[in-house]
Amino acid sequence: MLGALRGSFTSPTFSTFAALVTGLSANIGQGTVTGMLLGANLTRHWSHDRAHSFFARARCDPQTLGASLSHLVVRSLVPDGTPLTVAVDDTLSKRRGKKVFGAAWQHDDSATGRDGNGYGTCFVVLGLVVELPFPSRPVCLPIAARLHRPKGEQTKVELAASMIRFLAACHWSRRIDVVADAAYHGRALRDLPASVTFTTRVPSNAVLHALAPPPTGRRGRPRLKGGRLATPAEPAATRVFTLPAVVRYGRIETVFAAETTCLWYGSFHTRTKLGVTVGQNERSSSREVQHKSLGADGLCGAVGARHGHGCGELPVDRAGGCGKAGRRPATAVAKQEDLGGD
Repeated sequence: MLGALRGSFTSPTFSTFAALVTGLSANIGQGTVTGMLLGANLTRHWSHDRAHSFFARARCDPQTLGASLSHLVVRSLVPDGTPLTVAVDDTLSKRRGKKVFGAAWQHDDSATGRDGNGYGTCFVVLGLVVELPFPSRPVCLPIAARLHRPKGEQTKVELAASMIRFLAACHWSRRIDVVADAAYHGRALRDLPASVTFTTRVPSNAVLHALAPPPTGRRGRPRLKGGRLATPAEPAATRVFTLPAVVRYGRIETVFAAETTCLWYGSFHTRTKLGVTVGQNERSSSREVQHKSLGADGLCGAVGARHGHGCGELPVDRAGGCGKAGRRPATAVAKQEDLGGD
């Protein structure tokens, strides 16, 4: 299986990579460099610096590695002609020390404090959601990650958009259904390929508009949007609900769902959206349940199920790490997700 990823490394680097992956799989403790060498039974045969230098100095293209890994997952686990379901989220790897590249105080969902912040490096992770024969619910297999630096050149949404565009170019013959939480919306997603749909949660203060009216034939630029619609925070009393059965978190549930074709002009400009309101009864407020899907096929159940099993599947912060002291430089931190370490 690792042979399919050989093109992302030089020959000496690939042998180190294969040994570290083998040790990571065999080790039952923390995923540190020492633990990897111990799992591969190489502690007395290799210098530890050889493993540490893989993260700090070895030549490796993470983008090519992600593309090769995505092709491997799609060939092995996704049937031919089936759309790819992709989940996007960010995770904070807690770090210590002032010399760790990219580390800062950032939002952390797992933090127990009042402010919900943690110190560490934040990665935007993109994974393929696949069905496996043994678990009762879909799982997400991470295939790419990008380091997010607060006040850096790119936001989390821009990093996610660049990874989605690259994945769409690698799998140009398939439709790609992306799901994300409410933090992922904005202008960076306006230029996604036509083969990509994007499902996210709409903020309560989002301004929605009707579709643009047809040209009137008068002088001037045609209108780009129609009249303003109700905000997601307003009650859903005027919507027509259906009762589709959706599969969420391994369970089949019947929910109230309504469709609204509209524009979210501030985030997605003139791309037509399908607004789906999902609730437990007809009085449910769309503030808690409304989602947006770019270029969706108009099926409430499909969008609701897609958001249900796509979000929340990315792995959270793990204990331990692949040699923390050896991964303080920028190149080392940027490659820390290649082996799933912290």
